[in-house]
Amino acid sequence: MQSAGCGTATSRRGDFHGRGTAGGAFDADAHDRRSSDASHHAGDLPVNCRFGPGLVYEVMGGLRAQQTTVAEGRNGDGSWLHVHDPGNPGASCWVAVIAVNTTGDIQSLPVVGAPGASVERIGLRAEPQRITVGCGSFPQYFHITGEISANGPLIVTWQWELSDGERTPVETLVFQEAGTLQVARTESVGGPNDYRIYLHVFDPDEVVAQTAFYANCLP
Repeated sequence: MQSAGCGTATSRRGDFHGRGTAGGAFDADAHDRRSSDASHHAGDLPVNCRFGPGLVYEVMGGLRAQQTTVAEGRNGDGSWLHVHDPGNPGASCWVAVIAVNTTGDIQSLPVVGAPGASVERIGLRAEPQRITVGCGSFPQYFHITGEISANGPLIVTWQWELSDGERTPVETLVFQEAGTLQVARTESVGGPNDYRIYLHVFDPDEVVAQTAFYANCLP
């Protein structure tokens, strides 16, 4: 017997309209479900379970074919279910209704708001990382690349902070969907020294990455 406000979701075998992913799993896309290029034979492939209710959110895990989990909520229009993540006890994720078989009354489930996306990781590298040149060969140049990864759509504010104390103006980076975006700058050095640069993210999460680069010279 199903208790009120609860339901189950089972990954669907056979045909459904969806979008393939690099991992071999599928998401249902209600907006594309009638277009031929979005139709796949799912067979025994799993169904993606995402951080939020939409294809713009990061894949957190999945349901194997015929695997069952408990649905504890839905989005406003009932097109996505908030379910227990079977691969991560105590955690939840979202599956598209069109990709799963359900029991119980979906519309009786409470509406759960989409989670706020966040910065998951940042990285920073300098190329080259170390040089040795003639002492009369300065200035020299280093290419700095930062990577910022987010688990959903959001706006990130950030700036560069240099080892001499200089800070660049705060900039914004817009994520339309989960993924990784790059920022870059070229750093000029006027003499031999050990240098350091920081990529400082302020919002929505404060995170700092740093990398060192080195210039040596020979007379």
